[in-house]
Amino acid sequence: MPDPSINHQSVWQRWLFEGTQPTPWRFAAVGMTALTVPPVIVVATFGPDAVNSLGMAAFLAAMPAYFAALYAGPAVSALFTVVTGMAGLLSLGDTSMALVVGPTLAIMAAICGSYGLARPALQALLAWTIFTSPFLQSNDPTLTFGIYLAAMTWSLGIAKLFGHSCAMGAEKPQSRGYTTVFGILLAIGMVISIGVGNRYFGDHGYWFPFTFVIVSLPPHAQLLDRSLKRVVGTLAGAMVTIVLSKLIEPVALHGAVAVISQLLAVRLMPVSYVGATTLLTIGILETIAISTAVEIDVVAFERLGTAAAAALLAGILVAVGVLIFRLVAPTALRSLRKS
Repeated sequence: MPDPSINHQSVWQRWLFEGTQPTPWRFAAVGMTALTVPPVIVVATFGPDAVNSLGMAAFLAAMPAYFAALYAGPAVSALFTVVTGMAGLLSLGDTSMALVVGPTLAIMAAICGSYGLARPALQALLAWTIFTSPFLQSNDPTLTFGIYLAAMTWSLGIAKLFGHSCAMGAEKPQSRGYTTVFGILLAIGMVISIGVGNRYFGDHGYWFPFTFVIVSLPPHAQLLDRSLKRVVGTLAGAMVTIVLSKLIEPVALHGAVAVISQLLAVRLMPVSYVGATTLLTIGILETIAISTAVEIDVVAFERLGTAAAAALLAGILVAVGVLIFRLVAPTALRSLRKS
């Protein structure tokens, strides 16, 4: 008889490891250059006090600009990033405005899915959620937006210069019926996550909508499987970060961990989605902790709670969406499963 433990192990291996070819080091290094150089220059120019406002604004421009360019090219990426920046400044420090802007952006992102642009639109929405955090403040919106645009230009320039534009290939457009239902559910999820996060998760309530958008990223045909991997990776990353907070004290070392973990996350993405999500979570948590001068273990612990809440919310909305499709548009559901 075959050993059942072998089959069991192979199942776990297939779930944890999806490929054998990691991202080339050069590709990953170029991506890190696009993401990290703008905030570093801003902080070096304006001093450590600028981390919470100008430095974070530079990062929030560079991140969605580069990742959107990988799928949609510089022109479309610039459009998404500029809209995100304006929406971010509009809702900065204003929860009531965020409750209006968030679902509006969610519906816009869903509409983009009709043109095969859901992923870059949702990546921009992901960056917007951090604008809802209380630590991101701006006494000079003009300067903040100017730096935001400069960081976006740098990131898109790097993507174009090194041939990373549209490097990930085109996304398949979704039907209007599917994007309509998805947009409504995503908008509802944004309202719930922003409201509940602000009310029950303290100063880091933005983690709730942030994680909810991560769980909602395409491909939606693999939503449950990918969502589970994202949640597992997020929880693992948060727990590892808590352990690191007990072992590492110097801020410089935390900065090194942030950069290295994000570089390795890009490198590992084609091989293990769980592993890449774990490393990316560590990098983001370390970056946020350094930027906000908040204890890293506090940030990581709050991330555990919001990850679980976002997974529960997404699961409920997915169930509602499947029910709607079965009743109203069963052909759209079958088409999605085949994609």
